[in-house]
Amino acid sequence: MKKKIKVLISACLLGDNVKYSGGNNLTPELVTLLEKYNVTIVKICPECFAGLPIPRVPSEIRGDKVFSKDSRDITEEFLIGAEKTYKVAKNKEIDFAILKERSPSCGSSFIYDGSFSGKTIQGQGFTARRLNKENIVIFSEENLEEIEKYLEELNDDETLIVESGHPLGIFKSDKNLPRVILSNALIIGKYNNNENWNRLSALGVSNYGQFTAGGWFYIGPQGIVHGTYSTLLSVARQKFNRNNEDLLKGLLFVSAGLGGMSGAQGKACSIAKGVSIIAEVDKSKIEKKIEQKWIDEYVTTPKEAFKRALDYIKNKISKSIAFNGNIIDLLQYAVDNKIKIDILTDQTSCHVRYEGGYCPVGLTFEERTNLLDKNKNEFRKRVDSSLKMHYELIEKLRKTGTYFFDYGNSFTTSLYEIGIKEICVNGKNELDGFIYKSFVEEFLGPNLFDYGYGPFRWVCLSGKKEDLDITDNAAANCINKNRRYQDYDNYVWIKNAKEYNLVVGSQARILYQDAETRRKIAKIFNNLVKEGKIGPVIIGRDHMDTGGVDAPSRETSNIKDGSNLTADMSALIFGGDCAMGMSLVSIHNGGGTGIGNSQSCGYGLILDGSDKINDIIDRGILFDVLCGVSRRAWARNINSINLLDSYDDNVDYKFSLPNICEDDIIDSLF
Repeated sequence: MKKKIKVLISACLLGDNVKYSGGNNLTPELVTLLEKYNVTIVKICPECFAGLPIPRVPSEIRGDKVFSKDSRDITEEFLIGAEKTYKVAKNKEIDFAILKERSPSCGSSFIYDGSFSGKTIQGQGFTARRLNKENIVIFSEENLEEIEKYLEELNDDETLIVESGHPLGIFKSDKNLPRVILSNALIIGKYNNNENWNRLSALGVSNYGQFTAGGWFYIGPQGIVHGTYSTLLSVARQKFNRNNEDLLKGLLFVSAGLGGMSGAQGKACSIAKGVSIIAEVDKSKIEKKIEQKWIDEYVTTPKEAFKRALDYIKNKISKSIAFNGNIIDLLQYAVDNKIKIDILTDQTSCHVRYEGGYCPVGLTFEERTNLLDKNKNEFRKRVDSSLKMHYELIEKLRKTGTYFFDYGNSFTTSLYEIGIKEICVNGKNELDGFIYKSFVEEFLGPNLFDYGYGPFRWVCLSGKKEDLDITDNAAANCINKNRRYQDYDNYVWIKNAKEYNLVVGSQARILYQDAETRRKIAKIFNNLVKEGKIGPVIIGRDHMDTGGVDAPSRETSNIKDGSNLTADMSALIFGGDCAMGMSLVSIHNGGGTGIGNSQSCGYGLILDGSDKINDIIDRGILFDVLCGVSRRAWARNINSINLLDSYDDNVDYKFSLPNICEDDIIDSLF
């Protein structure tokens, strides 16, 4: 093992006579385990650090104080011992701690109840609390199996291989190769559909396919907030001629869905300074989003929803309103009362519309759930009927000036599959696309992905909020906000990210940046780690990136050379990221579009402050992004062509570009 593990251990567990009775709590099995893994031991006794004698009167915690058995308040001594122990842990840079269970200092899960009767309760000793506050991992002498698992680590010349959640083994590799390579749900093309995936999942041989969660890199819902925010800003600029300052001010955004991903809509619209109404049939989801402060308020009637929204627009107030009801009822009211909706979309789970992802009109959420359980055929008929009504209402609103776009949830595909051919550009089939443009096809593709902008993200592995603050500021300083409006939007985003309260669980951030700025940010982070200003950081990206996914109905919908039906790009970038030496590399089938409709790849790179990592950053990040940009250039996407043209004088990169034939030459042939 190349790295020597440092462990902070209660001295009594190793046989030192420091316990209150003058004896010890020697645990031979623990000693044997530590010897097996050749760890560096850092012995401590918080009570001795505090100057308490050996032997001493026993003590227990009662409330927030520590009392000796003779009723003396010795809380201050225990606080001193806890602080001194933490300073030792910090100075010695320990990897984790093993502390004596039930001790008023060291108990990590249980302590005595303060009655001196031998009764235990759940709780932590003062030292354990202090270490826990600093996110130091703590075990007790009673967790030997867990300790051994924690001690087992990959050497820097080994790679863990994981297939659909099954670890196949640890294989000898090379220190410059990934430590983890994993795949999810790569079903053979002939069988690549939801029905077969459900069967394989039930058999335990296939795992859910999506990089966001499947790649061990979950950052909570802020990714979809940033993506939705960027989409709405593009809509405002492209369709409503808004500038950097006005954005969505005075515009009404209407949609449906407040689930895991769709729940971001109201939050994103408010950040972009607009007013939104989001329909949701499940009241519990609304309540959750209000609790998270992602939705400001909710109503139960379309009349009240529009009344409030129009009042907010009149008074130039940004607000998000949830309507507890069906989107069809909301749109019908708008049509009947000639209410202008500026921007309209849908983010219900239409990719699983017959499994409950889309609620038929006329049913409450409870009635929908019951019908789905008791009569799936009837449920299916009602879904199809509602989708037709939904489509008809959208068309009526479009005639009044409403702009509708598809949000990549298979809504448009669902309309086509139930027989509404009018949404096809050619009126017959999907080969020439649909009249409802995808949010990627119309906005994120040409405005972000073609330039190499995408969801770059990082997690501060220390778990410290202050580390995230430092990285936020460092990232902001790397952005030239005057270069493009995309950079301006990203600068505003990252400067205000903390106040958006987007962190759920891990101290993570997402930022839609281009290749060069991602590289710059990553190297700054790695240097901060080297200087000891922050703990280690893992960087990566979401699957929905310039080159991260092949998905013709969404992420690659603005690739028009025919290659949108292939999955070459994600496979090549997966292989390339392995070759570049990323820490973790993954490839997945499915995701938000459903099994068989996409293939994605991703990576994670742990920044440890080393020069080796700087080398990987230099070659790996640019490869990961620019490989996708190059594929887009070959689709004749002009922004990608222009971007790659700018690398002409760079000796490290040579891109092949298409020769574009003049339109009049092509026209002359027909």
